[in-house]
Amino acid sequence: MSNETALAKSDELHPLVRVLTPALAMWLGWGIRGQIGHEPGAMIPGSLAGLALALDASDPEIRRRAGLLGATGAMGMSFGGTETYAQTIGLTQGTTRDETYWWGMLGLAIKGGAWIGLAGTYLGMAAGDRDYSPLELLGLTGAMTALWHLGVETINRPHEPPDRMPRWYFSGGPAHSPPRPEVWAGQWFALLGLLTYAMLKGDRAAAITGAYGILGGAAGFSGSQAIQAWLHKKSFVRGDGLWRYLDVWKVMETTYGAIAGAYLGAGMMMAESVVSPLAPRKPAPLWQAMLGRAAGGFAVISHLLDRPWTGPAMDQMIIANAAMANAFGCEVSAWSETLPLVHWYTTKNAIEYFHTEADLDAIVPAVKCWSGAWAGVLSALSPVLAHLERNGSRVAAAVGLLLAAWGQTKLSHVKMLVDRQMFDIEHGKLKPTPVTEIVKRVYNGSKKRHSGQFGTEAAFTVAAVLLTGLVAYALRKRA
Repeated sequence: MSNETALAKSDELHPLVRVLTPALAMWLGWGIRGQIGHEPGAMIPGSLAGLALALDASDPEIRRRAGLLGATGAMGMSFGGTETYAQTIGLTQGTTRDETYWWGMLGLAIKGGAWIGLAGTYLGMAAGDRDYSPLELLGLTGAMTALWHLGVETINRPHEPPDRMPRWYFSGGPAHSPPRPEVWAGQWFALLGLLTYAMLKGDRAAAITGAYGILGGAAGFSGSQAIQAWLHKKSFVRGDGLWRYLDVWKVMETTYGAIAGAYLGAGMMMAESVVSPLAPRKPAPLWQAMLGRAAGGFAVISHLLDRPWTGPAMDQMIIANAAMANAFGCEVSAWSETLPLVHWYTTKNAIEYFHTEADLDAIVPAVKCWSGAWAGVLSALSPVLAHLERNGSRVAAAVGLLLAAWGQTKLSHVKMLVDRQMFDIEHGKLKPTPVTEIVKRVYNGSKKRHSGQFGTEAAFTVAAVLLTGLVAYALRKRA
């Protein structure tokens, strides 16, 4: 065995670790995603998965793309957040003998396959042996948007309840909850168009990770819901003891994330075995990089203005693809999207929650102050991480993964556990309270409400600790 081969072998992680790390990252990210919701929430598991895949890679060139994998994972996963699925889950809440059960499971498999398939394809494009320019990404944006529209109009329409409905329709609810319009066909048309383009270009990595993403999304969504439906009917979950604090919906979400993450990990290993060793990515010409940054500016401004350009689902495809063009054009931009931008999206959601639902305006200034400071730290670290990843070590991916995982975990704690009694809010002002007393009140309040939220947040912390352990194990390798 040559010295070069021996060094390469010493840098490889065990295949089980390479599956477990993205699975745990997605377990955590998808659980937190459920508390944010929609497109911004889906960016959390996407960014964590991308960073985990970069951390575990054996090829140093893939590790040099850690920020790009985080950004493409975040933006690619965000597409699925536009799809409605709560009513589809409602079809499966009975028994396997109910006529709606298997129809609902089919719908979840179809929706989950498109959701993770899109993210997997983009992750493969970032980690493969084919270069994609910002201009190329923007061209794909136009083509995918047209395909999305074609799929929706030909399969998901008409949607005029109760008289005219699509033949293939996987939602439905009680009288007070009208049937929701679906867009899964648009996502599938866009996904198949993207996969076709990648294969015509000879991008084997994108084809492999896209296929694994489809399988992981289909198996994860339907499989995790089968577990949730079974638990939902069990008396021990609703009875006394510790089981009553089990949030069965959160069990479904985290299981979905774990299964999908495991498939992505396996897919990335398969893709790497086919295309490695990779040549360095060619830097984009200056005008292309500037075009990418202009597209990224459009994406950020669109969210800041919160202005609908077309429709919510199509907007997300246009805006996320614009951000993707920015990430492919510049390493610093990729890290800026992976860390501070995703943090900004989720913090914005938490602040809106405190304003509109929790009646906790008094703590909003403190949250804004903490969030602004953390966003500043992440922004300052983006060029540092872009520089660190260039040597092909695991350090940049490791630091990015830990910052994202712990930052999102702590934000989840703040959003889901803070209430008015915790801080003795009087006349719209905060009364200082010792930390030990805050923890005691959180636990007692959760116990009094028979809520599983305290246990859920504790589980998130445990997952973040375990993920930290896997990161430490990965860093012990030569790189």
